[in-house]
Amino acid sequence: MKTKIVIVLFVCLSFINCSEDKDDFPNELPAFTQEGKDTAGCLVDGELVLKRGTRNLAALPEVSISKPASDRNFWSLNISFLDVFFNERSGASIDIIFKSEDEIIIDQPYVLEEFSNTNNSKAALLSFNPLGEFSIIDAKTNLNSTGILTITKMKLEGDVPFIAGTFDFQANSGEGRVFSVTDGRFDLKIDEIN
Repeated sequence: MKTKIVIVLFVCLSFINCSEDKDDFPNELPAFTQEGKDTAGCLVDGELVLKRGTRNLAALPEVSISKPASDRNFWSLNISFLDVFFNERSGASIDIIFKSEDEIIIDQPYVLEEFSNTNNSKAALLSFNPLGEFSIIDAKTNLNSTGILTITKMKLEGDVPFIAGTFDFQANSGEGRVFSVTDGRFDLKIDEIN
């Protein structure tokens, strides 16, 4: 319950902190690029969700990656982007969580299922606030509503580390509602590498 309250508070604060205007962003999915252009987007049940606005909280990076180290034997990747203008400013966020004991392989499709605390877990989450409602809908992949993540390029060295790829998934709200997330693509700068 505490986690859900933190997520709701986080999403609400994210929307309040955004000072950008909807006209500052394109109204179509970004091109498939692999250059660190810091773009992301997808369709949620046919509605456009783009990386529009930022979380504005320095403690929470949009993209982080952790390599295996002495204290952990797995790769960890978190991809997150926010669209403060989805559904006429009610907002939406997409989060992809990836943990693997094997090295990340470029162009290999990874199945997004149910998140677990194991070292081999890959999942996706859609959160949004329906227009005119006060509640947040959290829908995620699980064993029956799955998806695919493919990382097409990853640059961890240099001035601007980035990761690019594609994703599609079905997200279940747990209340019988399933959302279709399609045509997902990202070409995001990596904020944190450790």
